[in-house]
Formats: sequence, structure tokens, C-alpha cells
Amino acid sequence: MHFPNQNRLPLRGFSFVLAGLAAAASFLLASPAGAESRKETFSGLPVPRFVEFNQRNAACRQGPSREHPAVYRIRRKGPPVLVIGETRDHWRRVRDLDGDICWAHKSVLRAPKHVYVTEDTELRTRAIDDATVRAVIGAGALSRIEGRKRDWARISVGSMTGWVPISALWGLPETAADAAVRKPSP
Repeated sequence: MHFPNQNRLPLRGFSFVLAGLAAAASFLLASPAGAESRKETFSGLPVPRFVEFNQRNAACRQGPSREHPAVYRIRRKGPPVLVIGETRDHWRRVRDLDGDICWAHKSVLRAPKHVYVTEDTELRTRAIDDATVRAVIGAGALSRIEGRKRDWARISVGSMTGWVPISALWGLPETAADAAVRKPSP
């Protein structure tokens, strides 16, 4: 998994990436386009959906049990991931912004409060195109969700708060179905 700013520690190599890509391909090929927007789940919650890691040093595993090796350790709270599958015994198959896949127990996940900025984006004082620009937020910035208005999201990055178009964000709960069919970033 790739989290900007060194948010994780890889523990395994290339074989996990290939296994993850194969799992992602089988998931996407198994259902027609659009069908992945909602499906019955053990939790009763929609899949796909965004969640985030709720603790530092959380394990993201090669398979859905504690017996499977940890392939990543998430080094900070907040990175959003997309739940693309789940098991009866509370494991969630998650995909990050770059398309890497692993398994996390529901106890290390929570409802999303953060998003990634996917491209250099102007942080504006109001939710309109011609509002004053406060700052330019760089791609990869982890930002806190403060609110939403139409096609705009209010985010905070450090001490700066303002509005950005939702099209420049990854991890916003209302966009989970779109993220499931969108190609991961390069």
C-alpha cells in the first residue's frame, strides 16, 4: 500500500503486490460495471465504502486472519481506504489510493474523517469557483473533512481551512461507488 508521507512500513515484497492485483482483478471482473456499487454484506453496510485506520501501527494483512502475515503497518491514524469486501468474522478487504490491497480487522477501522487530495488544488474561502484562494494544497496531502456543500468539500490541512472541489479528493464517503470503478492513480 502506498500512503504519501511514509504512513506505512512494507513488510513483504513483490509477491504480495501480485496477489493483491490478482484479487482486485478477480473482484472487478466478477461483477458487471456498476454492480460493485452495492452488494449484500455480512455487516449490512454498503460495499464499496470508505473507512480509515483508527490507530497507529495497525496491521494490514495478506489474508483475513491474524495468522496471515502483516504486509503493512500503518504508522499514523487517518489514511482513508476503500472497503471492497468483507468476511463474516469482521475482516475487511481494503484498497488504498494506489490500488494496493490487504486485509484489516474492523477493530482498526472507523468511519472516515480524512481524505487525500489527489492533485494540486486551490483551497478557497467559499464553495464557489471565483472565491479567494487561501492556499494551494499539494497532491497527496491528508486532509480532515469539515463539511460538504454540493460539489465542494470543506477541508482542513494543518491550520488552513477552506473549500475544494470534491473531484480533487479521494476518500470522501459519498464518492465510494465512483472510486470502486475508477482506476487507481498511477
